[in-house]
Amino acid sequence: MIKTTGGLLAAAAFMVTTGNISAVSLFNEGFETAGGDENYSSFNFTDSAAVAETSDGFNDYWIRTDGSHIANSNAVTGVVGSHYFAAEDTFASGTGDPNAIAPTLEWTGIDISGYDTLTFSGNFAHANNTGWSILTSPTSITSTVTVAASIDGGTEQILVQFLPTADGSVPVLDTNNNGVIDAGETTTIGNAMKNFSASISGTGSTLDLRITAFGLVTQADDIAFDEFEITGNLVPEPASMVLLGLGGLAFLARRRK
Repeated sequence: MIKTTGGLLAAAAFMVTTGNISAVSLFNEGFETAGGDENYSSFNFTDSAAVAETSDGFNDYWIRTDGSHIANSNAVTGVVGSHYFAAEDTFASGTGDPNAIAPTLEWTGIDISGYDTLTFSGNFAHANNTGWSILTSPTSITSTVTVAASIDGGTEQILVQFLPTADGSVPVLDTNNNGVIDAGETTTIGNAMKNFSASISGTGSTLDLRITAFGLVTQADDIAFDEFEITGNLVPEPASMVLLGLGGLAFLARRRK
């Protein structure tokens, strides 16, 4: 008869809690398909009005692109595939309140049921050699790009956010997402795509994801982004955990014979 010792039970429990769990891709937006691989909507964050993708072929644009819709000086490197999304000077008309112009892409209803340890990742670049704007006249506005998520319609979590340290500085990662670049926050983006990731707190059934470009009011205020992904770890069913534990016990018991 095989005797089950406390050591075997502890080892089996360790196997149940740590074995064979790896991240699964739940969402991947590479912008290779018109309208998005994952079907985004484009609207103005401040009033929910639809925003059409558009470009003047040079320095005013909000568009999924292969680079042909924008100035050569705004080309970025490190694009995965042929397309990405880009924005610059989205306040191209120069009239009205620039604070009211905040074009947004949003993906809704991403299925996260049965998964935990959720993570967002995405690639970002800033092509222009000059930096983003912090304006005080005729109105106060700071160029800011924010990626945020909410689970089951709950409170939004800011995941990744960029803004300048001063008027004309390159975009910097706002590590603590407080809307200010603090001392010690020095990670910038340039014309080569750079990957950033962030944990998403909580679990649920569905997740909504958005990126908003706020205050891109001059021809130096540009952003490019690509390869948005949400990953999660599959939560084992209780029955599966019991079977895994029994299997672990049997395996360890055989080794003890």
